[in-house]
Amino acid sequence: MVFIPFPRANSREALESTLGRKNNIFGIETTEEEGWNQYKTDVFGQKILGIKFTDKEVFCADDLNRAAKLQELKNQNDMLYLRGHCSAGEWRLTSPDRQLHVAADQILALLQGALSTDFKGIIKVYSCHSGSTGYDSYLGWIPYQSFAQRLADVMYDAGYKKCRFYGYTAKLTTWRDVKTLGGKLRKGAVGEDKKTILGLANSRRIEITPTNKS
Repeated sequence: MVFIPFPRANSREALESTLGRKNNIFGIETTEEEGWNQYKTDVFGQKILGIKFTDKEVFCADDLNRAAKLQELKNQNDMLYLRGHCSAGEWRLTSPDRQLHVAADQILALLQGALSTDFKGIIKVYSCHSGSTGYDSYLGWIPYQSFAQRLADVMYDAGYKKCRFYGYTAKLTTWRDVKTLGGKLRKGAVGEDKKTILGLANSRRIEITPTNKS
């Protein structure tokens, strides 16, 4: 599942980059963006790549079916992506259109009562530097927690003690810009110049341990 924790009206970029985007010019339909591939796990526990997300698996904060979608996440193979703009040491996510902000405790409020605290799956904050510690702009040595750490902490302290949390330590491409050895385009990690390719997005993904986890 992909959860964009903002109103649908503010989430067009994330929706199109996840689900794909088509153009129709003079009756000829062309694909500008094919959308995300998702990992599916078969009955033998093997991951299958290449299945596209559908609109049944992507939802926003104001969607009427948000709670029902979250309730579908139950086992350890289920995965919930959160999307939004971020930066190192940021305390909030910013909406795809950069008009709104949401803090970790606000995301928790959107999940509570729908996503079971018994959820054993994975939560990934797919945002630039969501897993990167930041530092103050004055002395440069006072650390600020990453957003993924903040989210992991508030969720763990609220009873979500069985799921795993992940963040990213680089800028990430919104669109599928990085070509694999097999010739397929995937989401990538890029340098601060937004041009230097560092690898696939998962090469800069790290697991986040909640602060109070023993």
